[in-house]
Amino acid sequence: MAIEASIKLKYGSKVPLNMFMLTFSADEDIHKIYEINSILRCNVNILPFRISKLIPQCKKCQDYGHTKNYCSNGPRCVKCTGNYFTHMCTKLENVQPKCVHCKGAHPAHFRGCKKALLKQKFKDKNLRTKVQQKSSKQLPSISGKPTTVIKKQTAKPAATSVGAAVKSNLGQRIQ
Repeated sequence: MAIEASIKLKYGSKVPLNMFMLTFSADEDIHKIYEINSILRCNVNILPFRISKLIPQCKKCQDYGHTKNYCSNGPRCVKCTGNYFTHMCTKLENVQPKCVHCKGAHPAHFRGCKKALLKQKFKDKNLRTKVQQKSSKQLPSISGKPTTVIKKQTAKPAATSVGAAVKSNLGQRIQ
């Protein structure tokens, strides 16, 4: 298995991070990556990438469903609902916080907030529906009964799938 490894450096200070970037050719078996136990003389434990199941919350306006990089709303304080960034808040720490969403006695980033729970429940429901739609597909059958095909999702690097798509498209054009 031909894998190239490089140590990731912190932006600006160039301090080495406890993170590596691995690159390998498209024809390699990517599942063998989990058998690696050392990289550049460091013991490692490689785990599959996990996507967060939590609904994103903006750190600028405190609303759900987007992040501060994609926010066009004005700033809201996470502690007191003021129309300014949280770091500008002068509220004392011993004073009870106030939620932007439900006006409850908790900060706006509290995941137990009624609005957060409602939005999370809605996202989970939509996610389950999308997974069910992708995982099974009804196909017509000669016998008249529908045939169910279950697609198994496998983790492949983007370069592999794009490269395979490019190769197959080139092959079709040449023919």
